[in-house]
Amino acid sequence: MGPEYAAVATAIAAATTAATSVMSANAQSSVAKAQSQWADRQAKEEMAVAQRQAGEEQRKAELAKSRLMSVAGASGSGVSDPTVLQLAQGVEQEGRYNAATALADGQRSADSMTYQAALDRWTASANKRNAYLGAAGTLIGQTMGMKARYGSKGSTQGTGY
Repeated sequence: MGPEYAAVATAIAAATTAATSVMSANAQSSVAKAQSQWADRQAKEEMAVAQRQAGEEQRKAELAKSRLMSVAGASGSGVSDPTVLQLAQGVEQEGRYNAATALADGQRSADSMTYQAALDRWTASANKRNAYLGAAGTLIGQTMGMKARYGSKGSTQGTGY
């Protein structure tokens, strides 16, 4: 095999390596983007669950307060008794606290998922950029290696060699 064939084979190998790096980077980028979209969707679902849970906590508090008033009225102490009103106020406060806690927990979880999605997108972009640079480096390195190995014997056009 002559030097021309070796140079062509080296160039093909370098181009194939570079193309493979780029294709791999594109595939990894697509996967990371899909994961970030999934995390965004999960964050929205987490907030929806938290909102439903908060509503359920409010509903439980209303039921407990209603039961308290019913029992107080049936017992003869009356619903306007200071102790009954104080208990009803405590039930309302507990319901609001439980609802707020459910929303805060959901928001914290959604924020974590949203942050992870942003991190996945950034990672995909950085990995793709690095792979493109690596592919360019492969091509440049192989070109320089071929130049050193095979040179430009007899030719001095435009290169200064």
